[in-house]
Amino acid sequence: MGRYSTGAQTVNAIQRLEISKLKAMGYFDFFKKCYGNHTQRLSWNNGSNINIETHHTKDGSYLILDYSVTDNRTGVKTVMNYKVQIEFKPSNLGKGNVLYFICPVSFKRCRILYRAYGCLYFKAREAYKYRLYYKAQ
Repeated sequence: MGRYSTGAQTVNAIQRLEISKLKAMGYFDFFKKCYGNHTQRLSWNNGSNINIETHHTKDGSYLILDYSVTDNRTGVKTVMNYKVQIEFKPSNLGKGNVLYFICPVSFKRCRILYRAYGCLYFKAREAYKYRLYYKAQ
């Protein structure tokens, strides 16, 4: 006889935006060269996708996330469109900068944003009321 699910979600089983993966995919390549903006579409294995617009101006850098979320129980579709600030911090090695997201909910610096537990927004792991677990926990 199996156990009942705790409802806890692991960080690898949910949608996530990682600075390192976005950087490897070329989302921030133009930041080095000049001010401007760039739009790309990102997809996950479950069929979900998101439009990410990157903006780099003299006043700051940010992403505009544009996606829709459908509630599984009611079938209501919600369109989401909001900014996520990007902060540059000098590397401790003295070579370039380290990029961070500023969580739109908790306003803390983070390198990964998650969307879990039916939440509409991508936010930092610490911003969730319920914990996000690692697979080994």
